[in-house]
Amino acid sequence: MCALECVDLKKAVKSAIVLYALIFTFASALMFYVPSAAYDYAALAAVALLTFIVSKHYFRMYKPANPICSGLALGVVFAVVMFVLDVLLMVYGFASQLGWAYFASTSQLLGYVLTIVVPVLAAKMVWGRKAGKARRRRR
Repeated sequence: MCALECVDLKKAVKSAIVLYALIFTFASALMFYVPSAAYDYAALAAVALLTFIVSKHYFRMYKPANPICSGLALGVVFAVVMFVLDVLLMVYGFASQLGWAYFASTSQLLGYVLTIVVPVLAAKMVWGRKAGKARRRRR
């Protein structure tokens, strides 16, 4: 089974763009209100939280046959779209003085890992719990 069959690609890309806009806005606001020593941790917490919210909203609209496959596919779509937008906006835009070194930080890479892992957890929470309740009712 192809991983793209597990996800509605059009809705997933739209959700990824919304997620990127939310993270970009939130991270920009964090720069003014959070001390620089805590910025990376606050940004990673924001990435995890916003990814969970967007993923949960996506999975409420779209019931996956296999939550783990769908969550992983959605996470990969999120990561790919966010990487492309980061290249366009950060590498060639706002952080052009850094260039490709923008991706060298551990927190940046950890953010991509979170965008892949968190949708799996969201899918499992949304549909794993509902499937468990349905099984208990049948008994």
